[in-house]
Amino acid sequence: MYFGVNIDNGRIGGEMKKALREVIEKYSLDVRITANQNLILCRIKKAWRPAITTTLAQAGLLVKIV
Repeated sequence: MYFGVNIDNGRIGGEMKKALREVIEKYSLDVRITANQNLILCRIKKAWRPAITTTLAQAGLLVKIV
């Protein structure tokens, strides 16, 4: 499973940056950067989905679950 995270204008800071770092480090996720400077958080286990979704949503990041 993976999440696509939309990063407006390729810039991120504040609470959004803090939340992304927290999730990536806590779950040791692989991260891909798209041509449009968005992020794809890879190799997410089903059990992690609710916690990651909540953390990213609280930070105001737009998340697409696939």
